[in-house]
Amino acid sequence: MCENCHQGWNRENFRHAVTGLKLDEMHSELDCEDCHAGRKFNEDPKCDDCHDDGRTALSAPPGMKVKHSGS
Repeated sequence: MCENCHQGWNRENFRHAVTGLKLDEMHSELDCEDCHAGRKFNEDPKCDDCHDDGRTALSAPPGMKVKHSGS
């Protein structure tokens, strides 16, 4: 589980930019599980629950790519 190493992380204090993607305003308001079905954070997020135009996180990122900070 993530909490084994990342104790105290929650929606309020997690900064998505540490993953290399800073979420846009619309996507930052969603719950993590809205994109990461089944809390599978190590898999590509799913977009088709909200978008029916075939987009993926790779073809239409839900924000801006940033340099991975590692923290």
